[in-house]
Amino acid sequence: MEKRELKNVLFITQVPIDSIDQRGIYIDLFRFFKDNGHTVFILSPIERRHRNKPNIVEGDNYKIIRFRIPNINKAGRIEKGMSLLLYDYQARKALKKFLKIKVLDLVLYSTPPITLTRTIKYLSDSYSTFNYLLLKDIFPQNAIDLGILKVSSRLTKYLRNKEKELYALSHRIGCMSQANVDYILTNNDEINSLKVEICPNSIIVKTIEWEEIHKENIKRKYNIPIEATLFLYGGNLGKPQGIDFLITMLEKHKNDSEAFFLIIGSGTEYIKLSNFILINKPRNVLLFSQLPKDDYDKIVSVSDVGLILLDYRFTIPNYPSRLLGYLNQKKPVLVMSDINSDIGINAYNRGYGFWCKSNDLKEASRLLRDYCNLPKSELIQMGENGHAFLKENYSIEVSYNIILDSFLNS
Repeated sequence: MEKRELKNVLFITQVPIDSIDQRGIYIDLFRFFKDNGHTVFILSPIERRHRNKPNIVEGDNYKIIRFRIPNINKAGRIEKGMSLLLYDYQARKALKKFLKIKVLDLVLYSTPPITLTRTIKYLSDSYSTFNYLLLKDIFPQNAIDLGILKVSSRLTKYLRNKEKELYALSHRIGCMSQANVDYILTNNDEINSLKVEICPNSIIVKTIEWEEIHKENIKRKYNIPIEATLFLYGGNLGKPQGIDFLITMLEKHKNDSEAFFLIIGSGTEYIKLSNFILINKPRNVLLFSQLPKDDYDKIVSVSDVGLILLDYRFTIPNYPSRLLGYLNQKKPVLVMSDINSDIGINAYNRGYGFWCKSNDLKEASRLLRDYCNLPKSELIQMGENGHAFLKENYSIEVSYNIILDSFLNS
């Protein structure tokens, strides 16, 4: 049998990408494919709010096709819903217009959205592609868990059918963790277990080392007490993160001089969190909607503990990618989540974090105080444990080799 060769790769993503030099779990993977000799095509959206026209960005062994869509991020439910429903048509239209190649070997795409079925079928029929789904979101069940969709509604049934169709069109489904694999197989009897594997969130591992004097200067810049244990949350502030529980924690510990909370992010729940701080004026909480990337990296480097938040109602096993940024900077984590995600128990079992349910204020407070009382040496060791686990399991090479092996052995 002739050995397969991977030449041309297409990535379809909902993440806005305008440069191959950006950073993130998707663009790091795309760039790694390019740097390993594959020709990479990226289909990425431009939301209407940015007012940019569709365009092409090209370089050595890559082309980014940017096409217009309605707003998805920071949009209302109706606009976001319409955008997700139209995404399939608009993606297919852009590919027909701009993807002028004769051979396409591999198509990589992620959830969200789960509505790409016609696009994937078009590519399969046109190029006989190997289709690899990077499962980052189990939809519509996540929306059902949060009360956004009703189980018996027509829209939910339509989206569930789309989900099943996308799974059927995918030759391989790469899940973020074992809990994700188990959930997909348990709730989709028609899927062959050989089709599902772990392909974790991953990044290029690169740690920034700072001397203590620099760390103190950074803390002073943001008026963060030098001796307080700094708990950092960086990421989306939406309903999936259970912001009500975070606010309850901040309220309980607002007079705690040993703990300081730095929260950096935006989303639908940002205003709720901002209003709490405005009204209650806690002295140990600092909130930013965003920071320059370099400033954020410095903040991560001087923090003591990274926070990971998930709403307690989830029945699906989420695995937030922000974990990688914390581990990359050798920070232990405090995970407050539902009981179905394995991100917290993995952190505990591997010695780089603590975990509790995100509706258990008593336990969350106990773990927070445990962190405040840990000797510096133990915090450092937990950070080293996490960084070692990151290099072995969540580096970009791991994901690349999993995908490549699936393609070559298909």
